[in-house]
Amino acid sequence: MQRKLDIICHAFPAWKGNYTKSTVELMKELAVNNRVLYVDYAYTLKDIILKKGKSENMSVKQMFGFKNPCQEVFLKNGASLHVLTLPPIIPTNWINNQKIYHFLQSINGLLIKSRILKFKKRLGMKQPILINAFNPTLGNYLIKGLNQKANIYYCYDNISAANWASKHGESAEERFMKKAEAVVFSSEALYNSKIGFTNKAYVINNGVDLSVFENLESTKANELKFDEINIAYIGSIDDRIDYQLMVKTITHFKNWKFHFIGRIMTSDHETLNQFNNVIFYGALEAEKLPALLKKCHAGIIPFLKNEFTRNIYPMKANEYLAMGLPVIMTDFAEIKDLKSTVSVCDLKNFIPTLEKEVISDTPEKRLIRESVAQKNSWKNKAKEFEQILSFYA
Repeated sequence: MQRKLDIICHAFPAWKGNYTKSTVELMKELAVNNRVLYVDYAYTLKDIILKKGKSENMSVKQMFGFKNPCQEVFLKNGASLHVLTLPPIIPTNWINNQKIYHFLQSINGLLIKSRILKFKKRLGMKQPILINAFNPTLGNYLIKGLNQKANIYYCYDNISAANWASKHGESAEERFMKKAEAVVFSSEALYNSKIGFTNKAYVINNGVDLSVFENLESTKANELKFDEINIAYIGSIDDRIDYQLMVKTITHFKNWKFHFIGRIMTSDHETLNQFNNVIFYGALEAEKLPALLKKCHAGIIPFLKNEFTRNIYPMKANEYLAMGLPVIMTDFAEIKDLKSTVSVCDLKNFIPTLEKEVISDTPEKRLIRESVAQKNSWKNKAKEFEQILSFYA
């Protein structure tokens, strides 16, 4: 099969990992019809020294070219793509002096560009479309020189709130968006907050991997069991969560079990660890989540309402829906496409809304939720993305 487009994705997210990343999911689906080179996360010399090359996501031999840095990855959707490991770069995020920062970043840019050019040629990519996925601090040094047809920026988060980019990220992003032919945002809130920095912008909300989360059992259920009520939270355990709200909720529902599944990124979770009806699992591969969610009666997104969370389109919402679960979230952000399916409430009404949605759930309601999630598959999101890319091919 002849591929339609040549796509190079200069990604901030690492290809490997035990949590779902929108960039990775989109590239997997785009690889079905297009030739994709995924340029992996750029590790620094500091990363190598601190982790001593033992991270499962970090291959020092590939970084230095002792082992082929460009590996073909075969996907479960029948497609394949190439993942390119970059040479180690100089750590620069700590630098305050702008002249020194830009000088060292220009060196990093040359290192990265040299490796991309080498394997771009090897793969026969002549005039690819370059997608920069939330990596503008390095992207500004690759805006030219790869013979790309267009530069597309994929913005899936508020960079001003990212610790790694606190010094230089926001200004770098503004510069990159002004140079790029188009910007794709993952939420309406991001679009509205940054539309002034770009000539052309689009919104593609996060999706769901139906091959993992599609629930085939709930459609056959005649009744829902309430012998033991289980509530799920999937996602990073970090400073987005309203821990005071969760303490109140867990205390109120003493006979319910609350399951927290995801990377633990803050010690704040200890406030919940004291309760007997709370279980923390840590990060799990996506394939392991459905078995846990099948036992649950609702999925929650108890985020704080602030400037950071208002830009989020939570990936977990569609994952819960794909399993047929009621979704209860605080009113931290407006999610237009799920407005009629997800229960959004303020802090005062979170507990009563959760109770109401659990008790009033039916197999019919679960079928409706599943059908909504099916429309939001990553396959469909990638089709939207591909249509945008075709304008610039």
